[in-house]
Parts: sequence; C-alpha cells; structure tokens
Amino acid sequence: MVKLMRHIATSDARNKFSELIDIAQREPVTIERNGRPVVVMLAIEDYEAAERAKVEALKAMVAEGDKAYEEGQYSAFDDTIVEEICAEGLKEMEQK
Repeated sequence: MVKLMRHIATSDARNKFSELIDIAQREPVTIERNGRPVVVMLAIEDYEAAERAKVEALKAMVAEGDKAYEEGQYSAFDDTIVEEICAEGLKEMEQK
C-alpha cells in the first residue's frame, strides 16, 4: 500500500517547525510554496537510506559496465548512451 505524503504550506511550516520536525521523523513531509511542492523534509535515517540506495545502484551499474567491457560488449560513448544510462538509473531508483 502506498502511503500518501503529508503536505504543509511554508507559512505553517515556519509557525509549527518543532511539530513539523516530529512529524518528519515518522514520515516525509512535502512543504509547499504557493501551492507548489518545493521541499521534502524527512528523517535523517530515511535520507541516509536513500543515499545508500543511490550509491549501491551506481556501483551495480559500474560493475555491469565493467563486465560488459571485459566481454567485449561495448560501443562508442555518445549522448544517446548517456541518456539511456541516466534513464535506467532513474528507473531503478524509482523502483526502490
């Protein structure tokens, strides 16, 4: 089940900052300015886990590239390949 993220306006965030910190330690909170999301506040543990996941995904992609290179499966590095790598990396991050 996907849990919806709580949203709060910047003025409320400013006025209730201590309460906002307490909430963000339990669940991410989107802070909006003029009705548009601008920042997400989350617990440090969640942030660190997200950063670790990005590093692990990058390591896996590098290992995959090294293996393909060792097997002679490589091509010229151009903008198309860069775009494919970025798209694949983003897709993997979204799935985690």
